[in-house]
Amino acid sequence: MNRYFISRFDSLHKIFIKSIGKDKKVCDISELKLFSRDLDQLLECKNELKNFLSNNKLLNKNKDEIRFNDILDELAKFIVIKTDKI
Repeated sequence: MNRYFISRFDSLHKIFIKSIGKDKKVCDISELKLFSRDLDQLLECKNELKNFLSNNKLLNKNKDEIRFNDILDELAKFIVIKTDKI
């Protein structure tokens, strides 16, 4: 991975840690909702991002151990969906 993507990964991970209050790479469904709310507010998505992540079937499949990398994959899908509408 190049430095740009590593830097962005680290930035998102810092927001994740701040939202859930723990330095880890997995979270449960309640922590996912906290992170999605905080990220939605930071990006001014008017609850679209929060709803997308909170209602995501893949992320909700394993409610007690949601991997940060899976969250990033779903974030990427959200971005693609939003940019396709432009």
